[in-house]
Amino acid sequence: MLFPHWIAIAGPQALQRLLSVSEAFCGEHRHGTQYRTALITGATSGIGAAFGEALPPETMLLLTGRRSERLAASAARLTAQGRTIHTLAADLSSASGRIAVVEWARGFAVDLLICNAGLGTSGRFVETFSAAHKETIEVNIVAPLELLDGLLPSMVASARKLGRRCGVIIVSSTAAFGARPGMACYAASKAFLLRLGQALAAELRDQPVDLLVLCPTYTYTEFFARAGLPIPRDAMTPDAVAREGLAALGRRTVHLCGRGYQPLDQFFAFNPSLAVWRWPRRLRMSNRLAAPQGDFPRKTDHRKRRLAPPRL
Repeated sequence: MLFPHWIAIAGPQALQRLLSVSEAFCGEHRHGTQYRTALITGATSGIGAAFGEALPPETMLLLTGRRSERLAASAARLTAQGRTIHTLAADLSSASGRIAVVEWARGFAVDLLICNAGLGTSGRFVETFSAAHKETIEVNIVAPLELLDGLLPSMVASARKLGRRCGVIIVSSTAAFGARPGMACYAASKAFLLRLGQALAAELRDQPVDLLVLCPTYTYTEFFARAGLPIPRDAMTPDAVAREGLAALGRRTVHLCGRGYQPLDQFFAFNPSLAVWRWPRRLRMSNRLAAPQGDFPRKTDHRKRRLAPPRL
């Protein structure tokens, strides 16, 4: 792999120091915790359903989603595996739905919170119905905020009292690392979750809680159909994303799904001057809603192409 000239000239010691910046996002390495009760939002399909399958049978599952028939089907399938399942149909885009989930979850000793529910629409911002943007903000930003505010303090207090650790997984996206023309509101909401998770992890560093911001790449879920987008050929399976997330919890603060060496990948992702090289072409290929042809040059400097960082 080739690096910019200033890295090559500085030598491997300088590169190692730069990679240590990304290591700061990893946190302390800890052994996996056996969670007793997990609350999963958006649990009826996709990554949320995969988390339910990936967690050990001993973990009680609290599943919530907006479609009651899908919840019942998920509960029946998981109960047949010998699991203890509780469900609540609630719409996280409404204040009443969010309050209902928080009050319901307080009746259980939740020690793993997975904020997975999310949605987005495709289209130019000025041409997209404003209600769709508001719903995206309610589900992707307000719901995780209220769940964390309502449940995290008691989770931490209980973990401290029992001498255990609790966990939080916030499902963001690799879209959080750059602007996404055609999905402006969605990408901005995921960037909010990324920075929120990083800040909370720093604030709670001395508390018995492991917090992970999970950043999936393209994933085979119903998200693309709802957003009116084709599923990319290189999409990951929800099961692979969920298993990566559970494996990374307690080992780092930010995890980029489908990547190899996390410190190097995070170094590129968190450095805008490097990550920006890949965005124009990737955006045009991914959602076909890119800006007009004149917005990005057709020709790409071949030297920069050779030095481009790994694709997220």
